[in-house]
Order: sequence, then C-alpha cells, then structure tokens
Amino acid sequence: MAIVVGTKSIDVNNPGSSVVTHNHTQDVGSNGFLVVCINHNNTATISTIKYNGVTMTSRLYYNSSTFSSKWGFWVLPNPATGTNQVRVDFTGGVYQAVCMQVFSFTGASSSGGIVGNNDSAARPHSRNRSPVTAGSRMILMSTSSASPGTVNNTINGVVIFKKNVTNGARRLSAGVSNSVLPAGTINATATTSANWKTLSNQTLEIKEFVSTSPVTTVSPTTLSGFTYVDGSGPSTAQSITYSIADATGDLVTTAPTDYEVSNSEAGTYTQAFTHSGPPTGPFTTYVRLKTGLAVNNYTGNITLVSTGATTKTVALTGSVTERPRRRIIIC
Repeated sequence: MAIVVGTKSIDVNNPGSSVVTHNHTQDVGSNGFLVVCINHNNTATISTIKYNGVTMTSRLYYNSSTFSSKWGFWVLPNPATGTNQVRVDFTGGVYQAVCMQVFSFTGASSSGGIVGNNDSAARPHSRNRSPVTAGSRMILMSTSSASPGTVNNTINGVVIFKKNVTNGARRLSAGVSNSVLPAGTINATATTSANWKTLSNQTLEIKEFVSTSPVTTVSPTTLSGFTYVDGSGPSTAQSITYSIADATGDLVTTAPTDYEVSNSEAGTYTQAFTHSGPPTGPFTTYVRLKTGLAVNNYTGNITLVSTGATTKTVALTGSVTERPRRRIIIC
C-alpha cells in the first residue's frame, strides 16, 4: 500500500502558559500516521504531546545551545480521523513562539523509520541518511535564523513539497519528499543564503505499510467442463486469474495429477511452475485435462502456495467420455 501524503497544518503560538493546543484534521484511510514537527525556546521542556487525548511518541527531541531552542518529531500510528486537538504540555510557562507543523499520512507503517539530526553545520547543510527503506517518504525539517525560500530544502536533489515556514524565535521549515524513495541512502540538503548565521537539518523516514501476512486472491475458485472423447485430448484450456500482495517468497502453482498448467494458452503445459518472489501479478494461468486419460471423471484442486500466505485452491471437474460406437446396417 503506497504512502499518501495528506493534510498538513501549521501553528505559531505564544501561549504565555505551559499548554499549547492546535486543531488538525487526520485524513480517512487505512494505516494512518501522524507527525508533529515542533520548535520552541529552550527555557521549558515538552513533557507530552497528545492527539485526541492519545500520547504521541517522541522520535527526536534536541536541545540546541546554538539556537537557544529545542526541536523534534513526535509520531502517532493509526490516529483518530477527522478534526482533533493536538495538545502540547510543557514543564513550565512558554513566553516565546512555539512553531508547529503537523503532517497526516495514510498507507504508512506503524513503526517509524530512521531519524537524524545535525545542528549548525556549514551552509548548505547536506547530510546522507541510511538505510532508507524502498517506498518510504522522508520529512526534512530545518531550523534557521532567517526564513528559507520555497526551494531551499531538497531530498536527493528534488525540492520537497507541502513545505511551509513558521516564524518564531527561530524559523521552522518542514516538508515531505516529492516522491517515494529508493532503498539505500538519501541526501537531505537545507540551503541557505549568506546572511543566515545558523542552520540545522533534521529528517524522519515515514515507511510504507507492508503486510506481514501475504494475501493471495484467485478467480474463479471452481472450473468445470474439461472434457474430451476417449482417444483424443487434451481438453480445451480454461483460464484462472490470481495475484498476491506483500509476498516474501516464490508463488508456486501446482495442478492435480490429471491436469496441467501453463502461463499461456498455446504454451508448454507442466504439472507446476513458479513465479519467483516476491511476485505481485495479476497473473493468468491456463489449465487443461491431460491427454491420454482413460474414460472416467477427473476432479482435483490447483494449489497456489507462497511463504506465509494462506494456500488458495481452484476446484477442477472434468471427464473423458466413450467414443460413440458405429452402427453397421446390413440390407
């Protein structure tokens, strides 16, 4: 299930108290994921962040002596959908702006990916992050002493999108990679102009949801009418369509003893064949009753087997019939 980048909301709040609240709307969809990016002055410390009353998990919370501020990522898998409250509780009163950016995703794994932080590096601030999982997205958050432009943050050289800047004691810029990422290493770059004195670079990977239980689908689940007359054969082939989601190994299709299968209607028919993993499909398989069988009825099941998945079957029914007898009439 591919990750979908949903709603983003921003908030700059100077509460003058120990609590900041912000309303955010989580998109409807399976495997939801919520990320709060936050930056505030370092005279107080965040004790909890909750969404709809549920405590979020801190993935990064950094105290920067250079910026005199703190920043970090908080995450929550499967958050409540609709509009709900983000509540930030501090250990004491906050009297400078709290900058917050909130991202919603669907199709995301509940386990957070890699996270990284670098403070006050040379300009431009460029860092490699590894190991990235194929199909994931990356949030790039930078904190600076001046407002970045619309094209200043990139992932693998591509400008990030859904990017906004919140201006508090320090500027917080955050956005998401423009497309899904390949496996391996990505480069996150925060660019700056000469008058910017300091610049940080933080990243958080959002992984694609992948089921731990592969699921095979097949249609139809029964086939009948495989027949031919004794001495001829094989029967006419019929087709089966199937696919598998989240496979971790090969997918093996096996015919019962008196039947045979092939990847194409006019191709070579065998007892079994393998789609090397991880396969996806959809696949079309052709099945027929073998030639040379005796007069009889023939039933059995095609089986589709993949590691960790429930075995699927297709029930087959066919027959070989007697050749009609010739009648000789003597006049």
